[in-house]
Amino acid sequence: MDRFLLGKEIKRRRVELKLTQKQLAFGICKQSIISKVENGDFFPSFELLIRRYEEAFKISDREIQTNENLIGEHKEFFVSTRAVTAYYTNTLSFNESISFLKQCFIENNDYINQDQKLINRNFIAVLYAENGYSEKALEEFEGILIEFENKSFNHFYLRVLFNYANLLHNCALFEKTLFVIKEAIEVCKKVENVNMFGKFYFLKGECLIDLGYNKEDITPCFEKALFYFDMIHNDDYIKILWDRYSNYL
Repeated sequence: MDRFLLGKEIKRRRVELKLTQKQLAFGICKQSIISKVENGDFFPSFELLIRRYEEAFKISDREIQTNENLIGEHKEFFVSTRAVTAYYTNTLSFNESISFLKQCFIENNDYINQDQKLINRNFIAVLYAENGYSEKALEEFEGILIEFENKSFNHFYLRVLFNYANLLHNCALFEKTLFVIKEAIEVCKKVENVNMFGKFYFLKGECLIDLGYNKEDITPCFEKALFYFDMIHNDDYIKILWDRYSNYL
C-alpha cells in the first residue's frame, strides 16, 4: 500500500473511532510517529504495526468481516495483517499463515501495487526464518532485493536488508553478512535513517567476533551502535549491548 493511502486510511479509522493521536499511540509508539504516518511521511515498520498482536488481529478481522467498502489495497493490508497477527497469537498455524499470505497475491493481484507485494514477501520470509526454513527465507529476501534494483531505496528496503543480514548471520554466513551490512550502512546515510544505524553496527560487531577479529576492530562497532541507540532511546538494545558486550566498551 502507498504510504499516503495508508496514512489516509489510518486517520479515517482513528477519527471514526473517536481516538486522538495520543490515544492511538499509547503503548505502541510516540504520538509524533502517528502524525508522520497519517501525513504520509513515514511508513510504519512490521514491528510497529503488529506490536500489539491481539489488538491488531481483532481490528483487522473486524474490518474484513464488517467493512463492505474494504477493497483493493486497503483490503490487502488488513488481510495481510490478520494473517501475520493470527500466527503470533496462535490463531493460525505457520503453514496456514503462509497460505493466507500467498493467497493474497492470487485474489488481489489486480489491486496490489508492487510495494505491497514486497511487504507481503517480507512477511513470508520472516515467518520462514522464524520456523527454521532458512533456505526458503533467503530465497524470498533475495527476491525482494532483486525487485528493488529498479526502485528507489527507502526505509522498507533497509528493514529487508536487516532481516536478510540477520538471517545470514544466523546461518553462519559471516562474510556475506558483512557485505550486506556495508551496503546497508551506505543506504542509511542516503535515506537519513538514524533508527537503523545502531542495529547494523551491532550486527557488524557480532560478525567480527564470530570471525575472530581483534578487540580493536570490534570495539568501534559497538561504540557506534551504543551512540545511535542512546540517540533514539532504544533501551532494549542498550541493555543487550551492555549485558553481552560490556568488555568491548
